Amino acid sequence: MNEIVLAIINGNPTICVLLSAESENGNPKVRIGTNKELKIHSSKIVEKSGFDAQTANEIQIVAKDIKEISSNIELEDVWRTASETHSSLTAKEISALLFDKSLDYKNTFAVWMKALTEQIYFKIKKQDFIVNDKETVQRILSAKKKKQRENDELEELAESFNSGKLHKNLSKRQLELIEGLKKLAIYGSKSDKSPILLRFIEQLKIHKNPDKRRTAFDNLANVGILSHNEPTELIKSEIPRVFPEEINADLQGINSSERVFEHRLDLTMLESFTIDDETTQDRDDAFSVDKDTIWIHITDMASIIKDHPIVDAEAKNRAASLYLPELKIPMLPKVISEKIGSLNPGENRPCLSL
Repeated sequence: MNEIVLAIINGNPTICVLLSAESENGNPKVRIGTNKELKIHSSKIVEKSGFDAQTANEIQIVAKDIKEISSNIELEDVWRTASETHSSLTAKEISALLFDKSLDYKNTFAVWMKALTEQIYFKIKKQDFIVNDKETVQRILSAKKKKQRENDELEELAESFNSGKLHKNLSKRQLELIEGLKKLAIYGSKSDKSPILLRFIEQLKIHKNPDKRRTAFDNLANVGILSHNEPTELIKSEIPRVFPEEINADLQGINSSERVFEHRLDLTMLESFTIDDETTQDRDDAFSVDKDTIWIHITDMASIIKDHPIVDAEAKNRAASLYLPELKIPMLPKVISEKIGSLNPGENRPCLSL
């Protein structure tokens, strides 16, 4: 017994050689390829050829022929015809319609393979090819089109990462993948890793690493989304590095108006010094020496931002400016901390002096 049969193995239509008849437990033995043998349930054999394989290599030749026939089959025309007259067909009936009533087993096997792989126009139930209605076909086609578009976008993004340069116009799906990659790079195992993200990572060829978190970080750094010295602890701690747009809008036109100097003691005659280096941009305190008196001056920030409550709330939330080797994260927007609130030479500032 070496009959050529078509069986469903691991969900895929597979050309096999039947080595034994169905036993009492319903598990005949089949051979796949030239040497792999396994037992399957008899229900997994969906079509028999009636022909025996003469050599071990013949099954490979037959499988190649059937695959080629299947690739050239178009089931849409058969479906359009059948949808008007039939509710279901068999593989042999479809084969007869496609191949001018030729009942060559290879054609019938090819119909099975096409329908099982495509799953658009017919729903297979045991030996019956149930004709799908137009709404079902349209829904399946739309879903497949969407899936293909997602795959194309994934491959395009992977190519961009592998080339070291991102495209300018990224789709929503591509931006979501980048965001998922960032979360993986920063949070590691605590991040949500969707199947499509893991599939995307598998396509990254540059900076490949068994550690997916390391792969994600290196690839993001390679295209400039993260820096190689990215302070990831800041991101984990959800410390904001930029100010919200509403704060920037609220500060339009802000200046240290003269009214903040009303009812203040004028100490501009004192020679004052800040203890900062040449690169310092935010000078918020200074001192003066007047005979036997030492004065300490601190910018009166409350008087500057008292009409800007959202700025005050943001500053309270941040609590302090953070100074890191790579960057500085200010407590207040630069227009305040480096300009109207900074004790710059030759400019009057409202201060708390003691």
